[in-house]
Amino acid sequence: MDDSNEFFESNVKEGEIRHLNDLSKKEVLYMVIGLLQAVLVMVVCVYQLAISIEDDFTVELLVLTMAGFCTFYQNYGTLKELHYDIFLYCLAEVVLQLMVSVGMTEWTTPAKWVRIVGLGAAGVFLVPCSMYLGSDYAISENSVLRLVGHNDNLKVICKNRQLYLATLKLDFHLSVTMLILTLRHGRAISTKEQLVLGIGIVFVIGWTLLAYLASRLEKSQLMWIFWGTAIIQPAYVIYKIREAQFDYDLSIPDSHLTGVVNAFGCFALLTRVALNATSVITYRDFDKGLKEKV
Repeated sequence: MDDSNEFFESNVKEGEIRHLNDLSKKEVLYMVIGLLQAVLVMVVCVYQLAISIEDDFTVELLVLTMAGFCTFYQNYGTLKELHYDIFLYCLAEVVLQLMVSVGMTEWTTPAKWVRIVGLGAAGVFLVPCSMYLGSDYAISENSVLRLVGHNDNLKVICKNRQLYLATLKLDFHLSVTMLILTLRHGRAISTKEQLVLGIGIVFVIGWTLLAYLASRLEKSQLMWIFWGTAIIQPAYVIYKIREAQFDYDLSIPDSHLTGVVNAFGCFALLTRVALNATSVITYRDFDKGLKEKV
């Protein structure tokens, strides 16, 4: 690739993650704009959560969570030159734009107008740059080269592992989202919802950590436990989708969340299928030399 034509310049350096002084000026600009956008969204969300009516509470909490994951995807992906994470950020950014736009049809405030204008203005730059930057990282393979050098076999294994971990991050994101959608009535949290949230958060974090350690340590036993418990989240998602259909009533304030539950629920199920598929590929790559490199 001709360096003069590259929008983002990257150099292969030792170590798994780069420091800020290793980034190009354009990468820094990309991260700064993304961070400013996230701060704006989060500040407005906190304000809206403080003053919102009940049926607006859950939506604002979803937007706040999405903004947090966007920040993680962008910064982590840029510092480690992970194209999968940058593409996840691009996807999350588009979904965030849609969520905020749809939210304007509900309880509109001046703060929401400020948020949607700022989000849209930054998105015009961030979305195309994410596509370009992600493609640049994929072509350069710097994140792989820093870990395994030019060993072709290990490069393939490392790429498989990166895909698995990216899918795991998305799965965690969607699992958290589905737990938030337990709050169908805003601040009025029932005992059942408290139990689901409490147990669910602990389980999701523990299960995600288990999935990460299984691949990081290349432990077959952990991977089998991971597979054995992988059905729990899909079962909960299917339950939430069915519950949303039975509860659907235009006269009920939280009925607008039914479409949100359906959309995120279906996406969560597809992501879990993809995660299981990539985990099998990762499992088959155990004990082939990557563990000693990371």
